[in-house]
Amino acid sequence: MARKFTTHQPSLFDAEPPRVTPCPRRMIELRGLLEGLMLEIAQTLVNVGSAEGGHEQDHG
Repeated sequence: MARKFTTHQPSLFDAEPPRVTPCPRRMIELRGLLEGLMLEIAQTLVNVGSAEGGHEQDHG
């Protein structure tokens, strides 16, 4: 007899709102962490872009 697969992790495409809402203090912490992460990603992209730009100039 085959069992039905059920997942407890919501999909990114679920139309239902999340079941758990973080408290306001946790939301502030998460917002700060997300902002720091986005800044690191942006800085890394700038560094990679400038490093690639320098290599292209050497070959050009």
